[in-house]
Amino acid sequence: MISAKIDDSLKSLLSGSNVTIQASVAELTEKAVARGEAKLSADGAITARTGKYTGRSPKDKFIVEDAVSKDKVDWGSTNSPISEEIFDSLYTKVIDHLKIKDELFVFKGFAGADKDSQLSIQVINELAWQNLFVHQLFIRPTEEELKAHESQFTILAAPSFKADPKVDGTNSETFIIVSLEKRIVLIGGTEYAGEMKKSIFSVMNFLLPEQGILSMHCSANV
Repeated sequence: MISAKIDDSLKSLLSGSNVTIQASVAELTEKAVARGEAKLSADGAITARTGKYTGRSPKDKFIVEDAVSKDKVDWGSTNSPISEEIFDSLYTKVIDHLKIKDELFVFKGFAGADKDSQLSIQVINELAWQNLFVHQLFIRPTEEELKAHESQFTILAAPSFKADPKVDGTNSETFIIVSLEKRIVLIGGTEYAGEMKKSIFSVMNFLLPEQGILSMHCSANV
């Protein structure tokens, strides 16, 4: 479960005057272009450069080894453990980093179409085009669903925050850390948007088998 401290810090972040929740496609497109994050192609699609990370960075992805994950994750080169202390420190730094941004964009929605097993999520982005990415990828709630929406998992995506491996205990400036106990995904140092998608897939791969459901790597929002 999300601890009271984590919950309070998220509420504080989301209550900031710099936060826009559930922006439309048109609004996010306009913001992304105006802020210099992306350009419009000849046919009107958004195009964005992700810098040196044009794909996932598997050596920079970790799962927090805690009471929930310790005896259930198949630890190894694919599922690399990281301590709760390192996660907590980076979480605080990412929250502080996002709080001072001019604008933040929040998407609330769902992963998984089956109402009995879908995951309620929220994604907090410093980049408008990345928020547009999750808006298009995940399932958007109806107005009624949005009113009652309670996130079971939160992604904090801060591409411009770069870790210091010597201080922060990461392998590089980039990190993708999943805390199954605190239900938080931290992403920093990479603009590759697929890390958000893959992180939620990884969470579903952990949760669904416990419900007797075989998870598969696929996605469809229509």
